[in-house]
Amino acid sequence: MDYRGTTTMSPNVGPPLIVTLDGVPYQVGKAPSVKQWAFIERDEQEQLYGGSKSGGKSRGICAKLITLAVEFPGNQLGLFRQNLTDLKGSTLVTFEQTCPKGLILTHHKTDNYYLIKTRHSDHPSRIWYGGLGGNEGDFEKAKGKEYGAFAIDEPSEIDRDTYLQMLAQLRWTLPEGFGTYDPQSNCWRPSYQAILGSNPEPGWVEEHFGHLINVATEREPIVTDRQRVYIMALPKDNPYNPPNYEQKMREQPDIPQSWIDKYMSGSWKASEGLVFKELDEKVHYISCPDKAFLSKLTLVGSLDHASTGIVCFCIDGIDSVGNVFALASYYHKNRLISQHSQAIRDMCDDWMRLTGREDTCKAKAKYDPQTHWAMLGFEYVLIDPSTQQKTLQNKNELWSAQDMYQREGIPTQAAWNAIDAGVQLMQEYIHPKPHHLHPLTGKGGAPNYFIVREFNREGIKEIEGWKKTITINKSVRYVGPDHWIDNQRYIIMSRPEPPRVFGANNFSTDTLTVKANGSLDKFLSTFGKPPSDNQWFEGGGKGKGNQWFPNV
Repeated sequence: MDYRGTTTMSPNVGPPLIVTLDGVPYQVGKAPSVKQWAFIERDEQEQLYGGSKSGGKSRGICAKLITLAVEFPGNQLGLFRQNLTDLKGSTLVTFEQTCPKGLILTHHKTDNYYLIKTRHSDHPSRIWYGGLGGNEGDFEKAKGKEYGAFAIDEPSEIDRDTYLQMLAQLRWTLPEGFGTYDPQSNCWRPSYQAILGSNPEPGWVEEHFGHLINVATEREPIVTDRQRVYIMALPKDNPYNPPNYEQKMREQPDIPQSWIDKYMSGSWKASEGLVFKELDEKVHYISCPDKAFLSKLTLVGSLDHASTGIVCFCIDGIDSVGNVFALASYYHKNRLISQHSQAIRDMCDDWMRLTGREDTCKAKAKYDPQTHWAMLGFEYVLIDPSTQQKTLQNKNELWSAQDMYQREGIPTQAAWNAIDAGVQLMQEYIHPKPHHLHPLTGKGGAPNYFIVREFNREGIKEIEGWKKTITINKSVRYVGPDHWIDNQRYIIMSRPEPPRVFGANNFSTDTLTVKANGSLDKFLSTFGKPPSDNQWFEGGGKGKGNQWFPNV
């Protein structure tokens, strides 16, 4: 069905969206912009539109839902946001401005749906609306329905599991003769679509569409892998913004550049909200050191266990002056504890051989047969303290996840899980110190924390994308996967303060310590010598010479 009208207003505006039913034309809102038309005509199952403020995403998703309702008689669709109150005050207002009154047969405000007129009077379509996170009952109602398509405005407000639950509900079938016939199931089906309109916010949306977002540009704003599509829409693409809207926002004196980059330029990589802003791949990422270097490191392990999600095990090395090296990590999901344990043991075997500890560890294992030999090469192995809860049934007693790993030959001890303190300490380690020497190159201005790039791919994704936001209750919320990060926090929090005097070049310490060491050296050169008869200090009493200390 062709919905395009025949007139345009400006280069940024396409033809009007016209729906003709029973010979009566209905114009769906204002004429869509060129970007909105590109969005309306996409048919990938997962679609992300936006990437900035005021790019026209709300009007775009509303216009697209209306066309899917009319094009597929008997269709069932959804329009959602995190909170129903927010939806009513924003997207729903846009929907009612966009949808012609003549297409709305019924608006049931109690059950929250619109009945939409289609080209077949016996089969109207229904558009449900509601919240997906503000109220548990609202989500259960939404999850309990099947859909031909649904739209979510600002999906970053909800969690990824909620989105995946909704994605699984795309299985609505149409009355016979409408849509596309599926001979395998003998059903007629609509075009299944999950339609998202989002600002560039941190979280699962950025991760889910990241492979498309990262390559989209203003010259090539539409990127697809055929299953998902991302359409970059900026304020300049929306012809219905106020005159000089973007220019006025950019010229505001009190708006930080990071906000402009994020909301006006559509940058998902803007530094605002990043937790580890000083992380620099040229500084902190290294290739794996040689065996001679690795053999001198103290090894510490850490295990982050999730019973239904990702399990991550990290091997870190600490050198004599307190530098921490994230050497390697295991990162996998949807396995049994026994399967995770086997993979972790295999990885640790390899690293004990790589660091020259195999013979020593196997010798120790003769006296500790319950522990897998490679685990004896660690100073200790930490684990998420929540794993101590005994919630697993084992014959006539309850076991914890920690007990299960112990049974698999991986002994652990509970870590200190102080999130904010751990994050701050990680930031201290990541921060370059002007007089600290790099442990591999010997150059000054080095941090105390390094990541071996080739063995921590998933961890690098986590630490580069981990962000924090402030909730409406003024509390800090960290956004993004953090299984690898948790292990790094546990390890760094377990270490004592690095030595202040390194026994090496004074340029490896900070300025105050250099001065303190100089004063100490001067004191020792004067007063640290053995006593002699020529000292002017009186001591020892009469008849015992001029020594400072008495002769005993």
